[in-house]
Amino acid sequence: MPRGCVPRRSDAGGTHERIIDTAAEWYGVLADVSRLSLADVDASTRAPL
Repeated sequence: MPRGCVPRRSDAGGTHERIIDTAAEWYGVLADVSRLSLADVDASTRAPL
């Protein structure tokens, strides 16, 4: 499980941070921001990420 993950996004309105503290949120950020969907990868294979 990720700990202390804080992605930052900067735009004209300033810098925005979001604390990610669950694996589900981490995989969501990977899919949304990086367009890296791991939906086809089982949980035991994703766990080390």
